[in-house]
Amino acid sequence: MDGTRPQILHFVLRHSSATVEDIATALHLAPATVRRHLDILQRDNLVAYREVRRKTGRPEHVFYLTENGLDRLPKSYDNLLSMLLDEIKALNVQDIEGRDGRSVLQTALQRIGQRLVERHESKMTDKSFQEQLVGVVDILRGEDFYPELDWAGPGRVRIRLLNCPFRCVAQGNNAVCCIDKALITNLLNTEVDRENCLADGSPSCSYVIAVKPSIAPRPADSTPAMV
Repeated sequence: MDGTRPQILHFVLRHSSATVEDIATALHLAPATVRRHLDILQRDNLVAYREVRRKTGRPEHVFYLTENGLDRLPKSYDNLLSMLLDEIKALNVQDIEGRDGRSVLQTALQRIGQRLVERHESKMTDKSFQEQLVGVVDILRGEDFYPELDWAGPGRVRIRLLNCPFRCVAQGNNAVCCIDKALITNLLNTEVDRENCLADGSPSCSYVIAVKPSIAPRPADSTPAMV
């Protein structure tokens, strides 16, 4: 795949869906060029479209990534399985006594999240909250979550994960989200609210975090200054 089509896929991923005109404007391409690339992406079952009717004129085609397109993003199912088996083997009788399978699974997944925290927590030492926030985004990027950071309102930021390396598993079980939530919560040492989740039918997972007043946005701010 050449350089233009990955850019188109990433743009559509970021915006959940997009028209030809949206893509052409953002990537500084002729609409006819975008259509040719979208034809190829449709042929390869990476994008599809739905018609959106306008008040006047012809219906507009809005493109979105198919499940096949989303699966082309980095995935780590083998890594998840390996980590999960390690944590299950490490469970003792006290860990599982009187608990059902879902509860035991959640404990194992929480421990996976804690292992990731332990791997990265030294990077947070002696850093301001703003620096830690940037560091968490970098760590999530390195773990292939494709994070984006923006303001969610006065004194609150949102981390949206455009990719989930465990997507197919997470869609059927939101306990898998213990991993990324534990990573964000423990590295920042603050409360994190899950806003959206793949398992609930959302296109991506997102988390909202209350930030310290020192980096809260001024009225004119639209995006965090830290990224």
